[in-house]
Amino acid sequence: MSFSFEARTLLELGKELISTDEVALYELIKNAVDAGSPKVEIRVRSSLAYTDYREAVRRLRETREALSEVTSFIRGKMVVDDRDQCEACLSELDRITDREIYGEKLDAHYAVLNSIAIKDTGEGMSLDDLNDVYLRIGTRHRRRRNEEGATYLGDKGIGRLSAMRLGNLLTVLTSKEGESHWNVLNVNWGVFSHSDDMLVQDIEIAPKRGKRKTEPNDQGTAILIRNLNADWTLVRFKELLDGKIARFIDPFEAGLANRLLVARHNGKRVLIPSIPKALMKHAHASCRATFRFEDGDPVIDGRVDYREKQRATVIEARGSEVMTVSRTVRKRRAKRGHAAFEETPISRGDLAKLGGFDLEVYWYNRR
Repeated sequence: MSFSFEARTLLELGKELISTDEVALYELIKNAVDAGSPKVEIRVRSSLAYTDYREAVRRLRETREALSEVTSFIRGKMVVDDRDQCEACLSELDRITDREIYGEKLDAHYAVLNSIAIKDTGEGMSLDDLNDVYLRIGTRHRRRRNEEGATYLGDKGIGRLSAMRLGNLLTVLTSKEGESHWNVLNVNWGVFSHSDDMLVQDIEIAPKRGKRKTEPNDQGTAILIRNLNADWTLVRFKELLDGKIARFIDPFEAGLANRLLVARHNGKRVLIPSIPKALMKHAHASCRATFRFEDGDPVIDGRVDYREKQRATVIEARGSEVMTVSRTVRKRRAKRGHAAFEETPISRGDLAKLGGFDLEVYWYNRR
């Protein structure tokens, strides 16, 4: 007999591993970049905020407020990004007289009017990939490739839990180059929480072949997340983009972030700011350095420029010197007269796995 676990445990696992919406969105973008896509499209649609939707549900279930008043509340809170669709929603709600049916229709419209879509033109996934990789939590097929020299940003196999964090309904549309059809996967995460003691392996989730592609060479993945679990205002979306997501892109190449990530909120383009060159120009000090291997020895060389003092320091380290500066030094509790620091050396093999890189550091004296 082997281990098994209840379906709702998967939701708890997702909450622990993907702790914030920022991390969730970052993981989905990272997956698209790892798939080799030169551009990633991110579209957020927020016609009715999650908090307003929940308030409408509360009024519907916990008060005897007239349905027309609930609809009036929704109308006042709705952001009209697609006039026809929003009006169709309100018109249908206006015609309903049964509170239970009203609640069902409100849930259905909320799922349509609020969504996050991430689209890429990377390598895509086959039906076998969806079954054997995407639906297998923790698979490390990318880690094996990283060990062979690839440079994937993610290799733990938990990125697919990000969609669970953001919303209850997931649709994946994907295909590899040369395949004749798109492959489709639909997941309702709500089933996992409502399944009481059902085991995760007892919930049937089956990818299927979708519609025929117009061009067999088309490839990529489109992820649509609906029934969102939080408010996605323009201000919040911009804050998320400017944080962790912006930091994984080279900040020194102007415009790179907006070439790689095409972000839109309710149809309007959202730009990710680059670091102004004037800011770097006025740094009190700057450092440029390179790490590489020469004849089997680790080498660091570079230069530190002190602008205010108008002087510079050259950085040159090779072999044992690099090994010394690379060690980890930790402060520890020690008896009087004993060393208060513990040093942990790094091996040449670990440095070799790190690979060569260039770095730039800018220092500002805030006083």
